[in-house]
Amino acid sequence: MNIRRIGLGGRIWAIAVLTTAALALVVPANLAQASPGNDVSAADTVGTLLSLKSSTSAVPIPGSVQRMSYFSRTSANRSILVTGDLFLPSAPWTGPGERRLISYAYGTQGQGDQCAPSVSGRTSPLAENVLIGALMNAGYAVVATDYQGLGTPELHSYTDRVASGRAVLDAARAALASGRGGLTRKSRVALYGYSQGGGAVAAAAELAKSYAPELSIVGTVAGAPVVDLVATAKAMDGGPAMGDIGYMFNSLISRHPKLAAQKRRDLNSRGLAFLKAVAVQCDKDTESAFGGTDSRTLTTDGRSMADLLNSVPWVHWVERERIGNVAPKAPVLVVSAAHDDTVPTAASVALVRSWRLLGGKVGYSEVGIPHLGFGADHAATAVPTVPLGLSWLGDRFNEPEMPRS
Repeated sequence: MNIRRIGLGGRIWAIAVLTTAALALVVPANLAQASPGNDVSAADTVGTLLSLKSSTSAVPIPGSVQRMSYFSRTSANRSILVTGDLFLPSAPWTGPGERRLISYAYGTQGQGDQCAPSVSGRTSPLAENVLIGALMNAGYAVVATDYQGLGTPELHSYTDRVASGRAVLDAARAALASGRGGLTRKSRVALYGYSQGGGAVAAAAELAKSYAPELSIVGTVAGAPVVDLVATAKAMDGGPAMGDIGYMFNSLISRHPKLAAQKRRDLNSRGLAFLKAVAVQCDKDTESAFGGTDSRTLTTDGRSMADLLNSVPWVHWVERERIGNVAPKAPVLVVSAAHDDTVPTAASVALVRSWRLLGGKVGYSEVGIPHLGFGADHAATAVPTVPLGLSWLGDRFNEPEMPRS
């Protein structure tokens, strides 16, 4: 495999949190007639735009932001309300055809409803705010999903492959349906995400052909994608992102109730309290409370929580979340740190190989930075992916449009 390396001197710190006043959740009057949990029977229900309301940004952006709500579909094929933000550049679109749209997926925010970026005023890391602004400066409209269950009913579907991918694709559908900022249903679309968001857009890239064939997707940038839960849990254990393993467990248990009894067999009282606590926390609170914890102290037999995920019955459900079994219909660029100590570089390389073997058009780049340790490698890599991703997306958007299937 040819690996492109990008050298960067010095330390790059990408961990910064910006806060603003919470924004009121916009819930349309007809929501009671289409509440989360109802079976989806009409194909056009997904991606339906329910509301759009002017909002504010915690950082300067070259345009406006509107809070949106829309329908998506859970991995169990139930209707669900999802929220997000639509960022529209103030400058008129000067390129060919309709304005282009980026469906963006955030990195880990937490599992409590208050952590939804559109509710909290984009409390995501500075790198993501910088990236959205850079995408807008390039002329792109950006839609950013809060994901299923984050800021809306039901538990956040953390690392749920199908739910995450559908939330990204349905956000694009809803944004195009808005007709705002020069967007139309014919606008070309790209997907972009990092970390949890990298996994979400990777899943969306796999699902697009069957779930959203009408979208004209030109490509996907998946930065440090979470695609292998066991490998990621092993890397996170004992580090600052240790609490994210709790998000994984909570999400799995919420979708597969039989695992609730198994949880009580496999986790001790500290482990059970850990899952309960992180279910209502944002990632920075989780990091403060549980960063550095050894998960072997939370289990009844001293195994790590990654070992639990890799054992029966957990592994049966975990394997369903693995990304890399379906070739994306459009090109993908996977970007990873040379030494990612939170989302293993080897998992990204394995994803690229799997997709290529399936016939996918997949590029891969490694960002070479000094080894920083304790989670900093993963966070620091988000920043240098911005110019790389922008350049690659520009090339994809400039390619002739392929027939839709």
